Amino acid sequence: WDGSDLAELERLLDQIPVDMDVFYRDFQREYSAQQSTEQIIAMDIIPIRIARDQAIGLHEHDSFESLYVLRGKTRLQVGGSVHVLEEGTFCVVSPHIPHDAVAGENCLLVSVSLAEQTVEKTLAKLLSQDSVISDFFQSGLGGRERGYLLFHIPEPHQFLPILRSIFHECYGQEEYARTLCADYLEILLVYLLRLGDGYCEGGTMERERRGTIPMLAILKHIQANYQTTTLGEIAAAFHYEPSYLGKQIHRYTGKSYTEIIRDLRLSE
Repeated sequence: WDGSDLAELERLLDQIPVDMDVFYRDFQREYSAQQSTEQIIAMDIIPIRIARDQAIGLHEHDSFESLYVLRGKTRLQVGGSVHVLEEGTFCVVSPHIPHDAVAGENCLLVSVSLAEQTVEKTLAKLLSQDSVISDFFQSGLGGRERGYLLFHIPEPHQFLPILRSIFHECYGQEEYARTLCADYLEILLVYLLRLGDGYCEGGTMERERRGTIPMLAILKHIQANYQTTTLGEIAAAFHYEPSYLGKQIHRYTGKSYTEIIRDLRLSE
């Protein structure tokens, strides 16, 4: 695919053979959909096309799932909210959140699933930065907080070559395909970062359901003030008891407040 003609992309995707016997055998072993696909093509970044007018129903993955509407409109249900995704919308859904996407008539909708270990290992440098994307992936890893992001791509002609490269490397199966797929994925996410917050919206399902504390904001505050602040000062700033906040920090990160401060100092 040359990255421009969507009808040609659709034709090529329709020609990809699928051995359903392999899928059924792997499903009978109680693998997840992500694990089954990895068994078949030995990749942990999975690009596919979503069939039109096919509602699977609310379901969950143990991977991050991104959806890109190249043409037409898609109905996306995430938890209890419903969105109509217009052409040029890119969506990322975190693991273990109920969702369903239905591509409308004449809609071309592609999906790229990202295994959690790929996000954690390959994108370590990107995740260390202070950005809406790093916040989203960090909170989604390990199921600490579940949500979704919607990006409105103003110039898709710059975005399509990156997507094309991911498809090419995955299905071409040439040497170093996995490495290149991961590299192109990071480029794709950096492109989304360039758009800025004005092109992005999202929601956090866990916080909506259970009223969890704004841990990302607290961790950012710690990172910005770790040289002088104390747990008591942070608790006062966010209106929590120090002992309660300390327990929540450990529950969310797996580290105590003291360990986080120590790691930040060592890193500096």
